[in-house]
Amino acid sequence: MEATGVYWIPVYELLERAGFEVRLVDPRVTKHLDGRQSDVLDCQWIRQMMSMGLLSGAYRTPDAFCALRSYVRQRVRLIQERSRQALHMQQALTPMNVQ
Repeated sequence: MEATGVYWIPVYELLERAGFEVRLVDPRVTKHLDGRQSDVLDCQWIRQMMSMGLLSGAYRTPDAFCALRSYVRQRVRLIQERSRQALHMQQALTPMNVQ
């Protein structure tokens, strides 16, 4: 499975829970010749590379760490948003001559 964006996460977890051996692969490793590409051709190319042993799975953190990572990322987003909101308030107060 190619790791592009965050779209792969639910599918990866679903397949893993179903008992499949799922390997996460960096899409830069699976690039092939330029030309017309489709999902079917990409799947066939990845299967061919996998059967030859040219692909290795990327590191995936355990589920317990994924939850912790989500909390930490949300905290960082909230802190960044807090500073942006303070800036908006300052910009609104300046035209009102309230500082």
